[in-house]
Amino acid sequence: MIRDVRQIQLDAAPGGSFFYLMDMIYIKTMSGTLYCFSEDKHTLLWKYDMHGTFQPDKSVDPRYAGIVYMLNFRGDMTTIGAEKGALAWSLSMDTVVEGVRTYNQKMFAVSADGRIAEMVRRTGENPSFKQLLPPGLRVLSFDIFDDDGVFLTLGGEVFVYDMRDYSLRWSRKLPAPLMEMAYQKTSSGLLHFCNGFGEVFALRLQDGKEVWRRPLLPGPGTNVVHAGTNSFVCGHDGQMVAFDSNTGEPKWRTRLKGRVTEAPAIADELCVVADDLGWVYHVRLADGKSTESKRVGAPGRVAYDIRKGVLHYLDGAGVMHFVRLKRAEPKVVEEKVTEERVVRRKKAVKRKVVKTNKPTTQSLKVDQTVHLGELNWDTIVKHSEGSMLRGAPSRHGLVKGHGLTQLDSVAWSFKTPSGVFAQPVLALGGEVLVIADTSGNVYGLEEATGRKRWHFKAKSAVWGTPACAGGVACFGDYQKNFYALDVETGNLAWQFKADGDVFSSAIIVDELVYFNTNKGVVYALDLETGTIDWKEEVTKGSMFPSPGIWGRRIFVGGNKGPLVALNRHNGIQRWERKLKLVDYTIPTCSEEFIYVNTTEGAVALEPENGKTIWKSKFGKGDAQPALSPEFVYLTDSQQMVALDPLEGKKEWEYKKRFGYSAPVVCGDMVYAGTYGDGIVALNRFTGKKLWSHKTNRDVWSTVLVHDEGGKIVVADYGGTVYSLHLRQNGAHEHQIPPRISLFPPL
Repeated sequence: MIRDVRQIQLDAAPGGSFFYLMDMIYIKTMSGTLYCFSEDKHTLLWKYDMHGTFQPDKSVDPRYAGIVYMLNFRGDMTTIGAEKGALAWSLSMDTVVEGVRTYNQKMFAVSADGRIAEMVRRTGENPSFKQLLPPGLRVLSFDIFDDDGVFLTLGGEVFVYDMRDYSLRWSRKLPAPLMEMAYQKTSSGLLHFCNGFGEVFALRLQDGKEVWRRPLLPGPGTNVVHAGTNSFVCGHDGQMVAFDSNTGEPKWRTRLKGRVTEAPAIADELCVVADDLGWVYHVRLADGKSTESKRVGAPGRVAYDIRKGVLHYLDGAGVMHFVRLKRAEPKVVEEKVTEERVVRRKKAVKRKVVKTNKPTTQSLKVDQTVHLGELNWDTIVKHSEGSMLRGAPSRHGLVKGHGLTQLDSVAWSFKTPSGVFAQPVLALGGEVLVIADTSGNVYGLEEATGRKRWHFKAKSAVWGTPACAGGVACFGDYQKNFYALDVETGNLAWQFKADGDVFSSAIIVDELVYFNTNKGVVYALDLETGTIDWKEEVTKGSMFPSPGIWGRRIFVGGNKGPLVALNRHNGIQRWERKLKLVDYTIPTCSEEFIYVNTTEGAVALEPENGKTIWKSKFGKGDAQPALSPEFVYLTDSQQMVALDPLEGKKEWEYKKRFGYSAPVVCGDMVYAGTYGDGIVALNRFTGKKLWSHKTNRDVWSTVLVHDEGGKIVVADYGGTVYSLHLRQNGAHEHQIPPRISLFPPL
């Protein structure tokens, strides 16, 4: 059902696309005003008048430290604080700038005539442009994918440069004028284009080779968008076409009433298309049939996107609509066992996939799937609500909340048969709490009451923390099994047999689930089916630690072995650094550094090349570091310390025996489980102890902080799970400026 839940009149029609940051929605109008809305309450928070001079489609790079960058036709740049709309800084570059992107801890501006300049991100100072593209070309668009800078010119030329040294990888002249480019984020590594003749074609990013070309539309089309193995494009004549991303083979086509100039909006199983007549169509991805259509807004230029099941739609009259969408009914599949062979790098990998009578994962409640192509503070916050270990793929351990300073009550407790090593996690938008113990018992509890909703028995011990998204909870056991459970019922969705025992905690990103085995192999499986997307052996030795992800890199290390960085889209190794990692360390990621614990102390490395920035004598424990914008927190058998994240200098220490329970930061607080004292709560700026809660046994698992910091779930190694409720007891005001960025790049 398409139901308009709120309307707000703006000053003009849309002048660009939506973007999202810090639980907020941003849109520019043709008059040059930037509007900011609350994503949850659908209310206007602030607006910033750019006096009509700033080019509407130049709202770029809302990626770094909560800053929105905007450009005008003359090359003037204005930066605005994303949260309150206050002017941060402005700069005139005396040239027409096409856009700004961040890469490898640097900020780049590209001029319309093909020149590039490196800028100081916090101030924009000293932009010195150098010619990159051949003279005389006009840049239509550009983006950076991994190390590749892709530039598209108005005349249809494509140039790909190595951004590390600006060397040209390849260039290619394409026929007819082109629309914007779209990058296929799979191991196939394709660039998709739609030209003015309606031809859609794919080039291989590695070398520019044309993989396929098909005349899918009668004329110009929109940008190409992707979902799973299929891609979608709309023609200006009102057609929408679905095709196979890797072959271009058409799957279906449908016709809409009006002209379509904006690409379809796809999120989870929802797909919405809007035409210039004000009609909105709810399209089924499987066959292209419109399950519902409704005239929502006024005719004209429109902008739209989907977030959390809500369509954000700005119509031609400048009315902002918030439209609630109803998901398609779930489909039930028959129980069957299939055997397939996946060939990667000329090696056949035999696998068995078990499916049961359950709704397909695409039809389940999917409010926690991470898309790193859109990863910003909003997705960090969403995953800080506890759907995987340490709150996010970057494993930073930072949770949005108020940092409540006093224990109020124990709401409930639950007893498992064995000790708990895995962190408790939330699913279904926080309704279900998933607990796993070391005897293989996995429970789904009602978060509010602790009442058991379901129970699943794995074939062996579960040590790693489950990851929840797409309606399933994914985890492994110590008999080489990897499972996906329906989090509503506890039924088995699928099961995968790995090459070794699974001690690691899973990560779910972009419909893929990542984990590693104790044999040194990293897997990326399709979240819906459990089939292999890629696998890579990174070490011959044992490997217990779990991976961490930042941007397009996945980082993983072996016991007292090296730290390895892989391309998370295809598993190709980017670099390796020989470190004596502690047995259970997990990489903790920020934009500037990757932090890991070694037998000699914590080490900070550059994410791009693994270069060591600093070492510390602290951080020899098995619990991974936690991050705030100001500090990195480390624990060991004697103490917790807070270090300057840029230099490794000690800021404070707190003496206590800590073990495997990693610190978690929320507001002014940092929490961790201990040996002998249950959970302790410290002021994260000073290290002063504010409260503690005694548990029956030592706390080995990382605690779960959720509900804006108002609740903590603690599981001890005796198998008792506690739900603690907190309250505020006074306020803390600290003015330490941020030192590192926890905003992952696009």
